[in-house]
Amino acid sequence: MVVSQRHREWIGHRVDDQHGVRIGTVEEVFIDPETTLTWILVAMGRFTRRHTLVPVRDVVPGDSRLWMPIERSDVTSAPRATGRDAWQRGSFRSLLYRHYGLTGLPRRRGASAATAS
Repeated sequence: MVVSQRHREWIGHRVDDQHGVRIGTVEEVFIDPETTLTWILVAMGRFTRRHTLVPVRDVVPGDSRLWMPIERSDVTSAPRATGRDAWQRGSFRSLLYRHYGLTGLPRRRGASAATAS
């Protein structure tokens, strides 16, 4: 994934779920170059920061907030990003795509292709 310059103004914005419940704060915005799907890196928690990636689909931006059409529990139960480069690992990306019910993740080539599905 590459950093998205198009949505840089979202960094620092609060992220709320479909009911207005706070999920966290946007720390970075990425675009998956293989699928062109946009993702936000969300920091959750006040004292201990946990990070996860959330796909940007049907987001409603406004008033320094992003409203996501998902439940907070969908984000809190998502695979955790254990570093800013976690998204580069194909296995982590596959977990995220499965967790959020997304399709279109490119299959790996060669012998490992069977493990990508």
